[in-house]
Amino acid sequence: MVYRYKKNYRIKKKKSILRNRFFWIVILFLFGIGSVAYIFFFSWVFQIKDVAIFGANGTYQKQIRSLFLDQNIFLADTAKIKKDILRSFPEIAEIIINRKLPSVLEIEIKEKLAVAVWCDQEEECFLTDKKGALFREDSFEETDLLRLFGEKDLLTEEIISQILEIDTKLTKDLAVEIKEMALVSPQEINVKTVEGWEIYFNPAGDLSWQLTQLRLVLERQISAEERAVLQYINLRFRKVYYK
Repeated sequence: MVYRYKKNYRIKKKKSILRNRFFWIVILFLFGIGSVAYIFFFSWVFQIKDVAIFGANGTYQKQIRSLFLDQNIFLADTAKIKKDILRSFPEIAEIIINRKLPSVLEIEIKEKLAVAVWCDQEEECFLTDKKGALFREDSFEETDLLRLFGEKDLLTEEIISQILEIDTKLTKDLAVEIKEMALVSPQEINVKTVEGWEIYFNPAGDLSWQLTQLRLVLERQISAEERAVLQYINLRFRKVYYK
């Protein structure tokens, strides 16, 4: 007779996950991460409480502050707010934003530098910078800046650069006071002097040559008596004409 013996199998009890040290390490780690995230992104500690603005006049400081206050200093979308500010305030040229932890933003604003006043046919006037960008509305009667008239589309950076060169040469080198300039076309800038006569420039031509010819004409060909009744000097062609 053959005897068969049955093996005794022991059922091993599963160890409770609550008694697993690794489990509690993971829980503590996640709890720590969550606590840190809450402190950084949701607690009052890093809520923006002050916005320090430098380099700007007081007309729009309050509006800029309102865009940031009560936001989280880490979550504030500074890139989007920069775009909104530049779109809302054309007189601002550049914005630099620095986070000062835990709750202060420092904003440095660089405003556009006005080089002239441009007026349309209805005599609505605006300041313009060296790039030809129009910003704050102004009155030419309340400023000493150069006065410009003509089509707004002609206010390019290149034209403004030429206008400033003409202004400098006439006022400083030739002692000719300018009353105003008219942007007639891409090939014509008319300068009206305080004395009443005009100068016609071609900005598409050689401006240095035109300014040199103007100096020579004023010094050698037009006397003081003739200048008193002078109507114009035309420098737009290869030969200088005056009347």
